[in-house]
Amino acid sequence: MKKTALSFLFTLGLLVNSINAAERPSFDGDHPWHALRVYSLPEDRGGIIAAVVDSGFDWAYTDLRSCLAGVFNGRDNTSEVMPSYISDYRNLEFGKLTSHGTKVASILARMNPSSKIYALKSGAPGNFNHEAVKGCLEHLVGQSHIQIINVSITMRDHEGKYWLLMEDVIRRLTNEGKTIVFSAGNDDMIMRDEPMGENRKLSDFLRTLNGRVIFAGATEFVHGVERKASFSNVPCASLQPFFIAVPGTNIKSFGPGQVTGSFDGTSASAPVLVGALVRLASEFNVTIDFAREVLLATAIKSSKINVDVRYTGEGVIDYPAARSFLQQRPLEQTAQESRTALDKFILAYKKHKLLQKERSAHENEAYSIANSGRFEIALRWMDAGLRLADRELESAHILRSLAYLCFDTSRKLHLLKSDCSVIDEPLKSAFKALNLGHGARELLDTNRNKCVEDLERQRRQF
Repeated sequence: MKKTALSFLFTLGLLVNSINAAERPSFDGDHPWHALRVYSLPEDRGGIIAAVVDSGFDWAYTDLRSCLAGVFNGRDNTSEVMPSYISDYRNLEFGKLTSHGTKVASILARMNPSSKIYALKSGAPGNFNHEAVKGCLEHLVGQSHIQIINVSITMRDHEGKYWLLMEDVIRRLTNEGKTIVFSAGNDDMIMRDEPMGENRKLSDFLRTLNGRVIFAGATEFVHGVERKASFSNVPCASLQPFFIAVPGTNIKSFGPGQVTGSFDGTSASAPVLVGALVRLASEFNVTIDFAREVLLATAIKSSKINVDVRYTGEGVIDYPAARSFLQQRPLEQTAQESRTALDKFILAYKKHKLLQKERSAHENEAYSIANSGRFEIALRWMDAGLRLADRELESAHILRSLAYLCFDTSRKLHLLKSDCSVIDEPLKSAFKALNLGHGARELLDTNRNKCVEDLERQRRQF
């Protein structure tokens, strides 16, 4: 048991840094898998259906036709999903047949040819609206055979109305266990934590969904260094737990009429992420939930020679490290493994509570000192509190990974023994810990800035 525990902690903590950044080759554009530094894949086992919500699809493309699992038009409530002409005069491709959906679907088809795609049309620029996207998503509610959804459409506005529109259907889909991957957008801007009613923001909503909504940002290779793509949107601090950076430039895809070309944008990053999740889940017979958490846990989180992780949320995807993690993990789940996973979580949770208590003590002392007017001393306490808050967040991320291990082992055990219930309490505790950690970090940062202002004001007075 000790050896297993050490191996697990090693994979979570040290394995993420085991890939030598100097050996990361630039993507040559031959195949979507090359973007993830994968040049030799095992047998494609298939068996997973991914849904794609997009502008329209040209199923004359052979690879797409062989992958087709179903179609739906969310705008017109029909089964017609062929590409439409772009009628938005502001669009650079005004008057042309939209190629967006075909390109997105072709990336998925090429990455996992034995898996299936459910195509849902929301319309081309000029005849598209978010009600159509909602219609597509509502069509997927109750379809248990669909485990993951790709939405390469930017859900952005300044009033949160689009997220409010989608809130109910997204909650229903995630409650069914479906993961939804959104593209982050190509405006080279910081994603806003959109308001969603009184005293509630987008991040508050996302924290209630068990990690099943994630944004894909894009990376590019510049002078041999993989970094945030120049066009990619990036997360604000409160949205970082729901964001991962994925290659999104020079991704080879096919448009209508089987026209080959390179696809750039976070719209390309999203299907690359979905394709990676589908392959991990099918190859190792794990849930999409668990595959997603492994990808997040093994993402590159520290900048190296050839990787710059700034503005990448949970980090830069590292598929080889994620696959290595799963290869070291036995496929057969036993009752003993389930108990071991729970023991690991309980031990980590106790350590996390001690960190939480220590951070809270520093925080309270800092505020007490600041209230007495000793701002310079208070700043030192707040800086110490911020360092503890960072450790607390790191601990919460490990808790989340351990919680998904508990969930996955207990779920497999449940399939073997009808008297064994699925353990989901660790998941609830882990996401609560993440929520509290982010909230404490943001509050400390805000109060530190206020303390700096108070200190400067005090110095001017004297």
